[in-house]
Amino acid sequence: MTTQTPFQNNSTNNLSGNLEKFPLRTMKDDLLTLQTQGTLKESTTAQKTSTPQTPTPFSSTFEKQEMKAPKEIISPIQPTSTIRVESQSKIVEVPKSENRNENTPSSSIAYKLTMYAIVVLVILIVGLSGYYFWMTNNKQATPVVTQTPIEVIPEPVVEPTEPVITIPVEKYSQDKPNYLPIDLTASPAENIQIALSTAAIDIKKTNSQKPFEFVIVDSNNNPIVFSAFATAAKMSLSESLMNTLSDSFSIFLYNDNQTIKAGISINIIKTNLIATELAKQEKTFIPAILPLFLNEKTETLVGEFASSTYNNANIRYLNASTAKNLSVDYAVFNSKLVIGTSKNTLRSILDKISAAAPQN
Repeated sequence: MTTQTPFQNNSTNNLSGNLEKFPLRTMKDDLLTLQTQGTLKESTTAQKTSTPQTPTPFSSTFEKQEMKAPKEIISPIQPTSTIRVESQSKIVEVPKSENRNENTPSSSIAYKLTMYAIVVLVILIVGLSGYYFWMTNNKQATPVVTQTPIEVIPEPVVEPTEPVITIPVEKYSQDKPNYLPIDLTASPAENIQIALSTAAIDIKKTNSQKPFEFVIVDSNNNPIVFSAFATAAKMSLSESLMNTLSDSFSIFLYNDNQTIKAGISINIIKTNLIATELAKQEKTFIPAILPLFLNEKTETLVGEFASSTYNNANIRYLNASTAKNLSVDYAVFNSKLVIGTSKNTLRSILDKISAAAPQN
């Protein structure tokens, strides 16, 4: 058995005595009061204005609980918007409390997002509609092609300049004798014609008005004597005339009106006999020097010579071809027998010999 202290007994007795003196007030009593007086507010007001009772510890406790009790009575069974409280006098409708979620932050954010989405959607629809309208009008409209004017740039004016005359490098000298090698061992006559014709082509390119002098040499650059050259070239001068001439000679090529003419100069060793022997040779002079015509055909082979003078020289001549300006012109000048195949050729050779002669 549990023993009780005197203190515990006294407390229990006092509490039971107080409960018997002060009756308990429950929620059931409040509902009955609402039914009899009409509304929940009137019952509350009547309670507050009723005659004050002697305060007891229990009554103060119950009053505090009554103040903390909810003002709205929500039926857990019927989820209706109002609670109908029926009484004998009238029906009181208690409004249901508003939804707690309407003013919460989450519902406000959802509302703003919804509005933003609607605004963006409207802007997109308007933009797409305008773009479609613009594209449709551009397809139907006739394109206007604007041509950009072409800027014409004037060509720079080139001032006329004087033509530059380039003087080709001369293969042969005009002032000094040139060496012309010829092979006389095989086909000497043909080789002589080839060598002279090749040199004539080179001289024609220079457009020079002076004769070019050539010394005929062999493959070892040794000068060839006139008798050997005359035999190799098939010149048919008389033996008596050949005896009056020396072995020293020169061949001349001259550009006479774009036609190369040839001439020859031979030193004389017997000046007292040369005039007589030349007079005898005039009967066959053209055939005798035929290789000097450079393969040009003559119209006359035999004829009578005529006389003329030039630069203190007595000249004898015979026309061989008037159309080709061919002739046999010869003169004895400064101890030389000078022969040319045209009048100008002979005179150019005489001028060259005169210029090269020493002045007394």
